[in-house]
Amino acid sequence: MGNSTSPARRVITVPVPGIVGDDVSVPRILADRLRAVVHAGYDVIRLDVSELTHCDSMTLAAIVQTYVSVVKTGGELKLVHVGKRFRELLAVTKLDRVIAIVEADDDPSGEYLDPDATRLRRA
Repeated sequence: MGNSTSPARRVITVPVPGIVGDDVSVPRILADRLRAVVHAGYDVIRLDVSELTHCDSMTLAAIVQTYVSVVKTGGELKLVHVGKRFRELLAVTKLDRVIAIVEADDDPSGEYLDPDATRLRRA
């Protein structure tokens, strides 16, 4: 039997900042953003990777660490706007078997963290 009194899941879409050249601050910025939304109690994190033109090991590690944190609390991490090159990287690392890749229109509900991560907006 389902529990009809369970609270609604909190959904947020978080943009991944684009990497410019050898900018090593992007993985740290991404990790900080993701840590903040996990600690804020969001159940479903939709990670918008549309601006991700290059993915180094630190960026991938931030995504995997967030996935582990969210799953431990019963939540989900989904990747949206996944481009061909990033999709190929996920396939090579077999992360596409672990982390859900969804189309942007699959679940447009929730909140959105603006690109500079200063405020939320509703869907």
